Amino acid sequence: MQQLQDSVLVKVSMQGSAVAGQGYMLKRSENVAAFYIDGRGETGRIYPMASSSSVYFTGTKEQLNVPSLTIEDGRDDTPLTEIYFPEYEGWNVHSVGGGKVMAVCLVKEQMWQTNNTKENILESSSQG
Repeated sequence: MQQLQDSVLVKVSMQGSAVAGQGYMLKRSENVAAFYIDGRGETGRIYPMASSSSVYFTGTKEQLNVPSLTIEDGRDDTPLTEIYFPEYEGWNVHSVGGGKVMAVCLVKEQMWQTNNTKENILESSSQG
């Protein structure tokens, strides 16, 4: 399957009621990626329930440590869907919002750990 240059690969590890579609890149830098995901559910919307860094096995001895999201379709008692982003190994979910499309922001794990030391947080808050 050929992927568009502005697209984000979205894989499904567990299919529930919410259906995640194509991801579309909004902005990407070396340490941050912001994109939208098309989707659908019974309510016409998709909502994030949880995020994590998950380990997926690729069918060989290789494993991926990639960011993942658990999403729902907005109705009570419907099966949850889990999606992940294999191109972003070593990244974490920073923020996510749901609706007709889902907005996702990922950050590189190393950048997050480096920039969020107690000293950096105190220094940046005193400059503002």
